[in-house]
Parts: sequence; structure tokens; C-alpha cells
Amino acid sequence: MRILSLGGAGAVCQHATRDLAEFSDFDQIVIGDYNVAAAEKLAADIGDPRVKVL
Repeated sequence: MRILSLGGAGAVCQHATRDLAEFSDFDQIVIGDYNVAAAEKLAADIGDPRVKVL
């Protein structure tokens, strides 16, 4: 199963995105954010191959 984290790199939602990567069983976690650079940085910081940027 996949999940889309809209605004996932924002100040509040990035914590939820990190929690999803650490504690969930999703096959893919997609970060959708207006700030693509912040989303890519967050995905790199998380370091989980399931995390992708839209």
C-alpha cells in the first residue's frame, strides 16, 4: 500500500512524514510539496528507500 503526504515537507507535516517512515508498514511514502527542494532534502534526511518525492 502507498501513502501520499501532501505538504509533507512543511514545518508541521514533516514530523508526520518522518513518523510514517519510521513506524508504518507502507510500501511507498510519497512526499508531495510545493517546495520540491525541501521535500528532496527531507527524503534524503530520512534515508528510507520507500520515501519518494512527487
